[in-house]
Order: sequence, then C-alpha cells, then structure tokens
Amino acid sequence: IFVLVWVDGATGEQALGVLIVTYVMYALADYRLPELKSRWHTVATGLFAGLTVGAFNIGGPWIAMYGQCRRWKADKFASNLITYQAPTCVLALLVHVFRGSFKNQQLWYYCGVAVPGMLMGSQVGEIVSRRIKESTFKTLTMTLIAVMGTRL
Repeated sequence: IFVLVWVDGATGEQALGVLIVTYVMYALADYRLPELKSRWHTVATGLFAGLTVGAFNIGGPWIAMYGQCRRWKADKFASNLITYQAPTCVLALLVHVFRGSFKNQQLWYYCGVAVPGMLMGSQVGEIVSRRIKESTFKTLTMTLIAVMGTRL
C-alpha cells in the first residue's frame, strides 16, 4: 500500500497490465522462462507479489509465472495458486479495512461477491483441471491472466 505514495495508481496499474499481457504473449508463443530452483527466487516472487497486492490488489500473475518457472504441473499449479490466493485476499482486505479504504457498503459487496466467487471458481477449476490436457490448462490459465492484465 505504501508504494502508492511514490507511484500514481493508474500509472502503476497500466504498467502492471502491460507486463502481464507481455508475459502471457511470451508464454503462449511457447517460449519458456528459465527454470527457477533457488529459495531466493521464492522470496523475491513473494515480495513482489506482496508489493503488488498491497498497492494494486493483484499478486496472482506473479505466482503463476513463478509456477511456470518451477515447471509445476496443472494439479500442483491449481492447488498452490488457491493456497496462495485465499489468505492473500483476506490479508489485503483486512489491510484495506484498517486503512479505511472501503466504506461499509463496498466492503460487504466485495465480501459477498468475491469470496463466494473465489470458492466456486476454485472448485470448478479443480474439476476442469482434472479433465483437460496440460497444454489446454496452460492456454486457459494464460488467457485468464491476460484478461486480468487488460482489465488493469
């Protein structure tokens, strides 16, 4: 959240959107990012994801990129992503509440829509990931990430 003191919110979101869409095009062109093996890569990814969650409420694409660099299979990818996203969303929401970013009506809207949507989405994703090929899973995941990037 403190990043917003130095970076204009709209500019930061646009830069993140461009970075995300560029990564998706790279990934869908079937180029491979280098394989990451060091714990420091994990720490750096977590730090960057935390920074962008705090500033712009978006951290999942970095974890997805990290997962591809770790060569996670679809089942591990899906389980790790939801394990990351659930507590991160709750923590980001709490930080915004304590900071006073939400009015009561907005807060209940986000809780009432986002939480059930995330729970249903994770269940649907789990079912779908078991029934489709790995390459199709990657394409679907990258497409959803690209949509997220263009929405910034």
